[in-house]
Amino acid sequence: MATVTVPSAVVAARLEKVPVVVDAAEIVRTGGPRSLAGIALIRTAQRCASAIVCASRAVARQYEDAPGPPLHTVYPGIRPPTGGDRDVLRKRFAIAPDQFCLLQVGNLTRGRGQDVLIRSLPTIRQQIPHASCVLVGIPHPRAADRAYAEELRKLAQRLGVADAVFFAGYLDHVADAYAAADIFVNPVRIPEAFGRAGAEAAAAGVPVIASNVGGIPEVFRDGRDALLVPGDEPAAIANAVQLIAGDADLRERLVSSASSRVRMVFSEDRGVAGFLGVIERVLSERECAPTGSERLISGVPTQ
Repeated sequence: MATVTVPSAVVAARLEKVPVVVDAAEIVRTGGPRSLAGIALIRTAQRCASAIVCASRAVARQYEDAPGPPLHTVYPGIRPPTGGDRDVLRKRFAIAPDQFCLLQVGNLTRGRGQDVLIRSLPTIRQQIPHASCVLVGIPHPRAADRAYAEELRKLAQRLGVADAVFFAGYLDHVADAYAAADIFVNPVRIPEAFGRAGAEAAAAGVPVIASNVGGIPEVFRDGRDALLVPGDEPAAIANAVQLIAGDADLRERLVSSASSRVRMVFSEDRGVAGFLGVIERVLSERECAPTGSERLISGVPTQ
């Protein structure tokens, strides 16, 4: 087993005639030098792997343009968060028990769009005056991400919502964050392969709003499991938050449907079984590189 981001291992296995299953869990950006590097990784996997396991159909589509090994879509398994304490973060940031709380979980980086959520907050507070927002995560150790984290703080001050935006940093027990939240928002502006944090929030019983990009629409059916909005549009997030906050029946329907879907379709057991099935198939065949016409995309749940 190798990841697509370690091409040396994939090539070495190929040279030694050892079957290798590549784990593909990223969507390559379009444009820029990082895109060229990503395309090179994709081509290496297409030439050398015995099979490619993709984290979503959105990931798999990157490998469909050229002949290569079988493609298998195996969604990452989600372990429902347990033992969350609603009061831990609320007490830490003096958020009252009845105060409305939005949550985002992820590294502080421009692609994850924390600034989009902050930009939506002034509009949200027009209808929900005491709404607050908790951001869980830290920046990568890169200058651009550290600068972005500081930019977020300045943005909250400039918009007059600094008193309502709380930076929680890294949490050992993220279940406490899900327990504290009234709505989870995933405002990513670049395509995510899957969107694990949103799935975890849904499994924890939190209604979800997410950008309609990448693999996210494969996890959540818009209007049934979550409200999906265009990426990079604060007004769309604000509208969705106000809709969920003002409709108890909608909240209940979204939580019930999404929680059930994540626990059944995206369970850890199902994810492990999917990986094992691919590995067992590769080991039984011991032959590499079927033609493009023989390619297989499997493991995709029905809608």
